[in-house]
Amino acid sequence: MSEFESTIALQSVVLMGSSSAICWLLRRQSAALRHAVWTLGMLFLLGLPLMPLLPQASEVVPIAVPFTTVTRIEVRGGEAGWSLVEWLPVGWMIGVGVLLLVEVVRQVRGEWLRRRSVAGGVGYRLSPDLAVPAVCGLFAPTVLLPLEAEEWTVERLEAVLAHERMHVLRRDLWWHLLGRIACAFYWPNPYVCLAVRAQQRECEQACDDGVVIGGVGAADYAEHLIEVARSLNSEPLIEGGLSMAKQSNLEQRLRALLNPMTSHQPVSRGTLVLMAVVSLALLAPVVGLRLIAQEGGVKGVVRDASGANVAGAKVSLRFLKPGMSQRVEMVKTNAAGEFSFPSLPEGDGYSIYIEKEGFAVLSNTMIKLSNPMWFTLNVGGLRETVNVNGGSIPPPPPPPPPPYVPIPDGPNRIRIGGNVQAAKLVNRVAPIYPADCKEQKVEGVVLFDAVIGRDGGMIKLEIVNQFVDPRLKAAAMEAVKLWRYEPTLLNGNQVEVSTRIEVNFTLAN
Repeated sequence: MSEFESTIALQSVVLMGSSSAICWLLRRQSAALRHAVWTLGMLFLLGLPLMPLLPQASEVVPIAVPFTTVTRIEVRGGEAGWSLVEWLPVGWMIGVGVLLLVEVVRQVRGEWLRRRSVAGGVGYRLSPDLAVPAVCGLFAPTVLLPLEAEEWTVERLEAVLAHERMHVLRRDLWWHLLGRIACAFYWPNPYVCLAVRAQQRECEQACDDGVVIGGVGAADYAEHLIEVARSLNSEPLIEGGLSMAKQSNLEQRLRALLNPMTSHQPVSRGTLVLMAVVSLALLAPVVGLRLIAQEGGVKGVVRDASGANVAGAKVSLRFLKPGMSQRVEMVKTNAAGEFSFPSLPEGDGYSIYIEKEGFAVLSNTMIKLSNPMWFTLNVGGLRETVNVNGGSIPPPPPPPPPPYVPIPDGPNRIRIGGNVQAAKLVNRVAPIYPADCKEQKVEGVVLFDAVIGRDGGMIKLEIVNQFVDPRLKAAAMEAVKLWRYEPTLLNGNQVEVSTRIEVNFTLAN
């Protein structure tokens, strides 16, 4: 599970826990108020994955500069099968797709029930497929009653219709759908499913309160509820609608109806607006949990000029702090163009280098790293040289040879690059990909600062990056220390050469 997915899971638990705590504190208030709390919680829950899309930092302006040439070697570990962690997102998406498909079937079923019903009295229709009163149809909500409703007393019929009409006025079908969508996307989290059930329970109690406020006595209405539920042999299965009576929550609804300490008042628009404002203020700390998970690390996104994410770009982080100037950390962007560095030492001054074949190298020196960062790569330019010979002007004479400069005894090292020819590697021992790293799908890049002696052997070999698996470091060191180069000559003398070696451990996709 990625850090983003873990963060969303944590936020969803905290958000639903907060909604549950608020509803507990409001247990003596009206059910309509508690239903509004749960509904706002569902709205915020569905909005959590969109929070990273909000602007959080200014974009870094790239500067294309030359990059020092290094010796690179790629070690492939072959193709590795998917681990359980990589299958988790696939399983989550399958679950979401199945649950959303089920919800579509529910809505189609509800519309089918509505169209199949026959005309009844004023404000309702009769359905031969229902055993309990219900409301069906998202865009054309219709009150459906069972056929035996024709035998009900006038008082019971009016009480039932008042309850179902409250569902229509409150647009409960849409809030019910919202909860089911949230449950589909967060199906691995049982807390969300329990919250959806609580939302639906408060919805029914809020409609009960509306009936009582409308003039029906609480005791009389409770009797009607019992009689309607008594006619059911089991829990009613209403597809795409809201049923009036369920045996599972009937006892709680009756207690709320007959408890004189419980408020039955509806929620005003002003109260809803105030709740939304307060909820947004309370949501900020929940969103801040994502920043806690990122504390101490740096993240970024690399994209091209069209805005598309760039995968496989090499991101190098160089330290400018005195005493750490030789340290370099390197990672590659994932399929979404994202990269991250773990905890970095305190201090200001870093250089970011980003390389990708076909793009100009991006370099940016920063006083302090922001989190997150965005980088845009420009397409690499092409250079062509055309020689035009006029034929009338003779070419200039060649420059005189440089004066001979004797090479003193002792170390005399030059850095490869510029106009100096790099040493030629004549004996390269290929690093071996550690078997346990292949099984665990561990990849990484090992960077060396090396000194090639006058005889072509390694006289100094140091690893300059730290954010890489120690097993990969050991495998790379074991092989590179045996490399031999053809001695480098400067004005006919053998010299020591400083160079950088990059060993890239990668698995086949």
